[in-house]
Amino acid sequence: MNVAYRVFLAVVLIAVAPRSGAQSDESECLRKEVEAHVLEQFAIYGPKSANLEYFGFVYLHDGVLASAVTRSRPCHAAKCVVDSAEALRSMPRPAKVLGEWHTHPHGGSPGLSKEDVRGAYNNRHIRCYRAFYSTPGGAIYAWSPNQMSVPVAMASRAPVGNYKETPVAGLVAGSSPGSPPGNARYPVTTLSLAVR
Repeated sequence: MNVAYRVFLAVVLIAVAPRSGAQSDESECLRKEVEAHVLEQFAIYGPKSANLEYFGFVYLHDGVLASAVTRSRPCHAAKCVVDSAEALRSMPRPAKVLGEWHTHPHGGSPGLSKEDVRGAYNNRHIRCYRAFYSTPGGAIYAWSPNQMSVPVAMASRAPVGNYKETPVAGLVAGSSPGSPPGNARYPVTTLSLAVR
């Protein structure tokens, strides 16, 4: 099934305050924390994706790592369209965007679409930006937002889990979607997010 997907964050700009020389990319970009958060989001939204796609921008605001989430209308005729601008509008300002994730519907495509790849590619200028998606079978992949073609983006994929096979450690029953359990806090640099 060919699944269409639109991303409107191409116009997002982030102004980053100067970094301290001792701070590493690993800690500044919160790579492990982002991946754990994304796995939790897939555990919540993957099972709900029978005939929908869910999309989220991962962001850091006031030291809290969260996702601004939206969903498609029910998918019809091999088409799912997610208006990611809805997720962007629900994000607090200022926030540091760290990436995106999206589900594919259970009867959908296991591969990335050109819209998936183009959307992440348009955001490659955002420092620390990472892209994730899940297949209909629940496999979760990260891929390089620096890739512009579907075959090259597919070749850049790295598996990070499967929401159908592995329970996510730390997922609290009844935790609110988009917020980490226990409201985990992380250090944040002063940032601003502007849309034009």
